[in-house]
Amino acid sequence: MSVKLLWGGYYTVSIRQGLVAVVLNTNLYYGSNKVTADISDHAGQLQWFDKVLKQAAQNGNKAYVIAHIPTGMQGKRVLMMRPHFNKRLNELIIKYKNTIAAMFYGHQHTDTFKLWYDQGEPVAFGLIAPSITPTHNPGIRLLRYDRLTFQLTDIWQYYLELPDANSKSKAQWKLEYKFSEAYGVHEISSTSLAQLVSNLEKKTDVFMKYFRYNIVSAKGESVPTSCDTNCQRLYICSIKEVDVDGYNKCVKPVTSNGFRHRGNLPWSFYFLFTTIIVSGSISKNQFL
Repeated sequence: MSVKLLWGGYYTVSIRQGLVAVVLNTNLYYGSNKVTADISDHAGQLQWFDKVLKQAAQNGNKAYVIAHIPTGMQGKRVLMMRPHFNKRLNELIIKYKNTIAAMFYGHQHTDTFKLWYDQGEPVAFGLIAPSITPTHNPGIRLLRYDRLTFQLTDIWQYYLELPDANSKSKAQWKLEYKFSEAYGVHEISSTSLAQLVSNLEKKTDVFMKYFRYNIVSAKGESVPTSCDTNCQRLYICSIKEVDVDGYNKCVKPVTSNGFRHRGNLPWSFYFLFTTIIVSGSISKNQFL
């Protein structure tokens, strides 16, 4: 186990032969983190990330990348990282597209995912898990992967329905959905998720299912129940465009305001996500 936890909060650990977890401290790149704003590679993490993935590639290993904050946009035009960090991480993800088997993130408190494209082809993906903290309903998930290829094969998403739990004074976790059944896919891959995005764009019923799961099936007067064409566009663009220029082009039919930096928004509380992995059979840049 290679650990630099005391230095920068990042480390690697071997999951099994041929598979390594690379854990990044992306809070260093957060838009509201002014301490690291003018530092090109705080704690040497980017250089380390490049080195670790290069070594994994040379050894023929696969990597699961785990971090709190993903690159790209959160919801409606909010860039989560400072642009130079966002750009460099995206470059490294594309560079090691054949080594990274999957990426896992939190931070957004919603159930969604992101795709990375290289010359128009989907080459990497990141799953964003809903949170335990009840912005909506708490969520926790179980992932299955193939032990030989390390390809993710399915997700079981569980949730705690807060109104029901409060009325009964008892917490009962329920299965919200099984990914393969909900979205009609046979594996969790860049290709299958790209097809899902295409379905989200073309099929309103599929998008509304995603929209419901995005907020962990929350109910109540303050919970949105509809999402028009412009609204849908913002969600879809945040999935498939992880760089600033691509995102602004994607949302151009919706708005000309471009993106907002996360540092312009109030920081409310620390975000938490939980993921369980088990073995299976198997606008110009503007800152205030």
